[in-house]
Amino acid sequence: MNSILLRLSAWLGVGLLVMLGLTWFFADRLMERVAERFLVEDLQHDVESLLLALRFDADGRARLDASRVEPVFQRPFSGHYYRVETEANRLVSRSLWDETLVVPDGSGTWRVPGPMGQRLFVLADRYEKDGHRFRLVVAEDLSGVEQVVSRMRRHYAVVMGILGMILGMGLIWMLRAALKPLERLRRDLQALHTGELRALSVAGAPREIRPLVDEINTLLGVLRERLDRQRKALGNLAHAIKTPLTVIFQHTAELRRGDCDESAVSGLFGAAESIRRVTERELQRARAAGHAPVGQRVALGEAVEEVVGVLRQAHADRALRFVLEVPEELQVCADREDLLEVLGNLLDNGAKWARSRVAIRARETAGDAVILRVEDDGPGMTRREIAAVLGRGARLDESVPGHGLGLAIVRDLVETYGGRLFLERSPSLGGLAAVVVLPRQLA
Repeated sequence: MNSILLRLSAWLGVGLLVMLGLTWFFADRLMERVAERFLVEDLQHDVESLLLALRFDADGRARLDASRVEPVFQRPFSGHYYRVETEANRLVSRSLWDETLVVPDGSGTWRVPGPMGQRLFVLADRYEKDGHRFRLVVAEDLSGVEQVVSRMRRHYAVVMGILGMILGMGLIWMLRAALKPLERLRRDLQALHTGELRALSVAGAPREIRPLVDEINTLLGVLRERLDRQRKALGNLAHAIKTPLTVIFQHTAELRRGDCDESAVSGLFGAAESIRRVTERELQRARAAGHAPVGQRVALGEAVEEVVGVLRQAHADRALRFVLEVPEELQVCADREDLLEVLGNLLDNGAKWARSRVAIRARETAGDAVILRVEDDGPGMTRREIAAVLGRGARLDESVPGHGLGLAIVRDLVETYGGRLFLERSPSLGGLAAVVVLPRQLA
């Protein structure tokens, strides 16, 4: 059952049936209690009339004043019976005819079989009048009351059935109304597909659906940014290889004419190398854009130690000193390979230009961001060089030798995760300070 509506309808339907069943059970018990109460009151009225009609002779024998006895006790098998038990004698109603009223000893109420297959409700108790103690038993046929209760049950069943149908239809209507925001969300998604909308609206969205809408809008933003990045990469690639291709065509034409010299061959190799570098750079950028943030949490300290271990071996002949100030518990939300590439490029760039020391520091800000600083004591970069490195569309690998390609990839990777890359002069070491700001959790 993959339908939310059917699933909720089934559960609510079961709950409704249970509720109606419990209501029926308690209502039925209540009707029986009311009927029994009515019988007790009716029998108590018979007891009072019989007590008024009861007389005792001088020898203690009981007798009833016939004028005070209800006529119903005179008709045979009328459904109303009595029995008076004294020490001297026993009186029974004429309505019993020649039948015997069998009831338990003591006082109380019982349901017992009676004459002519009748079911009787019996009330018995002990009384005292004129100094004589006796036991009075009165009984009444249950058939009339049971017929009334049966009619009440039928009527109640009809009412409960109608009420159940009304409640069931009401529940289905309410469920459909509650699920209408999902239908509106589906229409908005269709509008996104056709280009009528650029993002889903959270206005009017229920509180339970709003996080889903926010996540979809975040995903749309990531996909839109990736598409823009891919388009920009294609434009950069086309622009970057245009000049080398022109050079290749020129030198190829010279070779075809037979005007082959060393400068033509060098020009061909230079143009091919330029295309190779541009292609490598754009492939790296495409890889950066292709990594969607997946929410993986990576321990920053472990990643830094892993990269520093490799660089220590690579620069063992220079005796570089790496200073690490990264809390062990600090984590970032990023793909591990992307994080290693960012650290590798920044630390390799710092180690390449450092004279003797490279410092790596990381901390978490109050705004739930992680700041990573990689500093060296090398010559650093001028403001113009920094602007060229961070400028959009700049040929970074050509404008600033040794810095451009790695920093460009770092910038693209960091921005993929909603972060920023800053370059400045290190206040403590005097060289270049590369500052990366990453959100600790993805938006």
